[in-house]
Parts: sequence; C-alpha cells; structure tokens
Amino acid sequence: MEIEEILEKYGRKHVGVAVGILANGETRTLGRGRIADDRPSAPAGDTIFEIGSITKVFTATVLADLAQEGLVSLDDPVQRHLPIWVELPVRDRAVTLLDLATHRSGLPRLPRGMLRLALTERHNPYANFSVDDLHAAAATARLRRPGSRIRYSNFGFGLLGEALALRAGTTYEVLVSERILRPLGMTDTMISVPPDKADRFAQGHNRRGRAVSYWDLPSLPGAGAFRSTVDDILKFLALQLDTGDSRLASAARMTQEPRARRPILS
Repeated sequence: MEIEEILEKYGRKHVGVAVGILANGETRTLGRGRIADDRPSAPAGDTIFEIGSITKVFTATVLADLAQEGLVSLDDPVQRHLPIWVELPVRDRAVTLLDLATHRSGLPRLPRGMLRLALTERHNPYANFSVDDLHAAAATARLRRPGSRIRYSNFGFGLLGEALALRAGTTYEVLVSERILRPLGMTDTMISVPPDKADRFAQGHNRRGRAVSYWDLPSLPGAGAFRSTVDDILKFLALQLDTGDSRLASAARMTQEPRARRPILS
C-alpha cells in the first residue's frame, strides 16, 4: 500500500509518525516510530499530539456556529466583543470578526511585547504572555488597513478566540468543547492533558530529532493551543465533508467559503 511505503520511508527520519485515512465512511490509522524516547510503542489512533494551528479551524467553526445562532455577525467590529477598557485601534474602518478569521485584520503576526517575554522562556515562548498582555497589545497594535491583504496572524486568531469566548460568557476551551468536541464525540481533544492521559501524549521533537518542550498558549488559545488524536481529527475531517443539514455541518461549510484571495505574483 502506497501510504505504508511512505510511512516506512519517513518513519526512519522522524521520531514518530501517525497517519489517519478516511475513505467511503471508514477510517484507518497507521503509525511508525515511537511516542517518546522512553515509550517505544508506535503512535496510534489514540496518541495525543500538539495540533498547533489546526486549532484555528476550531476557532473559525465556532465563529460560524455563533453567527448562525445570531449571537454574533461576521461583520461585527471586534471592539463590540472586547472588554470596555480595551480599545482596538481603527485605521480607515473597524476590524471585524471576519477580518480576524481570514487573516485580513491588519494585525501583525505576533502581539507587541510577546517576543520580549519569550526570551524568559525560550522553550515555551507563549507561556508568560498573559491575557492582560493580550489586551494591552490589542490597544497599542500598529494596524495596516483591514481587509486590504492577507497577513497571517496568530495575534488575530488569538484575539478572535478571546472575543468569541467573552461573547459566549465562558472560556475558549469550554466554548469549543460545547460547540464542537462534545457533539462530535471528540473525547481526546483538549488544551490541558490530564494525568490519566499523559502516557499517550507524544513527545515533541525539533527537526534534528531532539526532544523539545510542549507549548502553552494561555492568552492566545484560539491560535493553536489544542491537543488531539488522529482518531478525533478524523471525526472533525468527516464534519468538513458532511453535506447534511445539521447545525455543525452548516457551520463547517461556512468556513470553506472563499472570502479572500492572495494576489497572483508575476
């Protein structure tokens, strides 16, 4: 099988690899390598990985779901859903929730002040950046004109997750859990891995194969804080392919609608 051949090839280069397959409504998971240096078993469907920016798709789906319910509008100014003491700058027009979700907010990739704090915890660079730091960075951000061009921004998606959680009156993790994870039965997707699941949490490694620390994003969870398994992500993938009329399927389709185009470079 072609996928198994690929795994054999790349399994020798990487510490551990797991691949999920969804075809004709059936799933399969294949793994090679090891979960960690002291855990020689190969990654499996229930091995927990840091999924990084796949988290952003959760955030966008929650935005679509809240918009369907009428709790927010895609064109809402972000300012409407932030604390009253946080005043987001305006350049030409207010930044909207849709601007954040399409990387067209004009916000930089990272919030001001984060790099300085990252120097105190280089192996976990987001860990010391607090919600108060996020609010301060939002109020002093140097904006480009919103809607004018795509500019990838962890800052923007982190701010989007914060705004949606505040609108819903809960935390970002609880919001995603209630709106996506529980309905889909994604029981191994979470931000904080509990002790009883720690043995299934794969150790991260850099490109040289050296073990590295896990990353924590306490103030920017909407940008990349979730951990999950191949089995759970396959459930989320099935949602993306669902053509039914369920609330979540409709929200997922909203996230797939083209809303911005990168310029063609000649």
